[in-house]
Amino acid sequence: ATTDEVDVWLNDQEGMAEVDSDDDALRFRLDGGRGTWILRASGSASRGAPGAAASSQIPIGPPLSLLHVAGPDDEDKKARVLSPFLWDFGEADDGAAVAEILSKTRGYEGRVDFLKNKSKTASEVNVNSFKHWGDLEVVHVVSHGTRICKAGSCRAVIAAGLLLGAKPEGPEFVTKIDAIKALKDKGLDLGKTEGSRGLELTPIKNDMLFLTADFFQGQYGPGGLEDTLVFFNACEISGEATDLGDTIRGTTSVFLGWDENVETRSAFAAAVALYKDLSEFGYPVDLAYARLGDLRIDPLLTLEAELMFGERGDGDGLRIRDIVRLLDPESRNVMSPSDDFSIVGAVDDDEDDVAPYVVQVDGIPAEVAGDAALHVTIDGVEADPQTVAQWIISGMIELGYDLKEDTVVNLRAWVELPEDGESDHETSATLTGPGPIMGYIWELEAEWSRTPDSGPAVAETATTRLTLEFADGQAFDEPNPRYVVTGGTVTWNPSFTDRICRVTADTVTFDVEPITLPLHELVFDTTVSPVRWSAWIETFGPSDVPATYECLAGTGSMADPNYKEPYERTRAAGHIWVSVDEDENRTVSGDTISGTFKLMSTTESHYTITRTK
Repeated sequence: ATTDEVDVWLNDQEGMAEVDSDDDALRFRLDGGRGTWILRASGSASRGAPGAAASSQIPIGPPLSLLHVAGPDDEDKKARVLSPFLWDFGEADDGAAVAEILSKTRGYEGRVDFLKNKSKTASEVNVNSFKHWGDLEVVHVVSHGTRICKAGSCRAVIAAGLLLGAKPEGPEFVTKIDAIKALKDKGLDLGKTEGSRGLELTPIKNDMLFLTADFFQGQYGPGGLEDTLVFFNACEISGEATDLGDTIRGTTSVFLGWDENVETRSAFAAAVALYKDLSEFGYPVDLAYARLGDLRIDPLLTLEAELMFGERGDGDGLRIRDIVRLLDPESRNVMSPSDDFSIVGAVDDDEDDVAPYVVQVDGIPAEVAGDAALHVTIDGVEADPQTVAQWIISGMIELGYDLKEDTVVNLRAWVELPEDGESDHETSATLTGPGPIMGYIWELEAEWSRTPDSGPAVAETATTRLTLEFADGQAFDEPNPRYVVTGGTVTWNPSFTDRICRVTADTVTFDVEPITLPLHELVFDTTVSPVRWSAWIETFGPSDVPATYECLAGTGSMADPNYKEPYERTRAAGHIWVSVDEDENRTVSGDTISGTFKLMSTTESHYTITRTK
C-alpha cells in the first residue's frame, strides 16, 4: 500500500493516539505508547536511513548570554564527538577526523570525548551520550536523520543508535519488548527501516532509537544550549525541519545539518573543511560556513542536499576558540607564568622603564581588520590601541616607574571583535632587567666517532646533548660572555675493531655533571660584527666500563699473560666535542652555530649549538 493508504488504515485502529506520514515515512503512536516510525531504506552511501519525530515548535525567549568565543575560559574548553553508526559508515564516518582536529585546537587539548559504536551491538554511544551537553563548547554527531513533512509542517529526528545496542544486560531482558519498556526518557521514539539497500537488494530491518525535539527540550529547556556549536552531520535534519535544530540552539548557539539525503563522502568533506577553518584560523562559524563554497552542496544523490546553518537568535560570530595570544618578545613562543622578559633600559637607574610586548592575532580576515582593535596592558598600564592590520603585532608600554628588581607582572591582551564581543589572553610573567648580550642558554648536540688508524676498522661512537648556561659572576653587558656546561647526557658505544684487536663492550648512557675546569667554555666576542666565538667543550664519564679484548697472537701487552686469549679490561669515557681557538675566526649568524671538529685523522665530531633562551 501507499503511505497515504496506510495512514488512513492506522487512523481507524482502536487505541491510536497519533498518525503522521509523507511519501517516505510513517509515524504512529498508541495511547500511552511511544512514537514508532516505519521508514523506507535509502542508498548505502547515504546518512538518511531513519525517520522523524513529532514535536511542537518551542517558543524562543530572550538570550541567556551571547559569548562570541565559546566557553568562558580560554584554556578549558570541551567537545564531544559521537559516531553511533561507525559500523555502518566505516571509513566515510568523519567522527575520528573531526575529533583529531578538535584535540589539536587551542584550549581543547585532552578534553575531547570521541565515542563510537564499532558494531551493531555496541553501546558506547547511547541515549545518555546526548545528555549533559551544558558544559560543552562543540558537539558533533555523525548519524542517520530524517523527517516527516505534512501540511507545511516538518519535524526531524536524529538516530542515537540501535535498540540492539541499548538492550540492558541481565536474564530479565530477553526480548525487544523488555528493552523498549526499560527506556524511560521523554522524546525518545522507535523506528524500523524496511526495504533493500543500494544494489545488494539485502533486506534491512534495524530497530533504531530516535531522539526528537521533545527529548532535547527536556534536557536543555526552552532556551536550548548556551553558546555552543552543534553539528548533526546527518540527512534531513535542517531546511524545512526546524524543530530539532531550533530546540537545541535556542537563541545563543549555532546549529548545522543537511536539508536532504546527503552522500557520506560529501558529508565527510564538508565537516573536515569546516573544522579546519574553525581550529587553524580561528574563524567564526558563519565565516567558516561561507568559506565552504561548493562543499555546502551535495549533488551526488537524487535530491541536491545543502548544508544549512542555523543562525543565533541575536547575531552570529560564535568562534570555538580564542584568537589572541601573548608571545614572549624574544622566543615568540606563547607566554606563560614561567617566562621572563626584559625591560628596555637599566634596572634601578631612577629612570622610568619601557616594556615590550608581542601579540599574535588570527581569525580576522583582512577586509574587516579595520574594525578590530587590539589592547594590551602590563599591570594595568595600557598601551595605545592598535588596529589589527597583521597577525603579529608588537609595541612598547611606558610603565611609569623604574624597575628595581625582577618583578612578577600581569599581562592581558584583548581584541574588540568585528562581530562584537572580545577575545583575550591573560597571563603572568617575570619582568627583568636586560639579559646577557648572547642570551642565557645554549644547547649543544653532537655526534662523535673515532676510527683506528689501521684498517680495516670499525669506529667507536658517541652522541651528546649538553646545556651551556651564562656563567656566574659576569655582568649582563660583558662584551665577552662565557657559557659553561651545566648538565646533559652522553651515550657511548666503546666497541671498535682494528687490524690487531676486536674490542666489545655494552653501550652506556651517563649524565654529565657541571664542568668547572678552566677554559672549558663557550666564549663570544661581541666587540666585532659579526660576532665571533670560540670553544673548548669536553666531557668525562665512568672510568670502569668493562670491555673484552680479542687480539691476534703475538700482539698486545707482553706483560699480560692472557694476551693470546680474550681478556677483560676497563675503558674510561672522555670526549672532546668542540675545539675552536680564538684565532680561528668563527662567526655567529642567528641563533645557531655548527661545524665539524677533527683531531688528526682518526677523531671527528659534528656539532650544532643553538641558543634556546
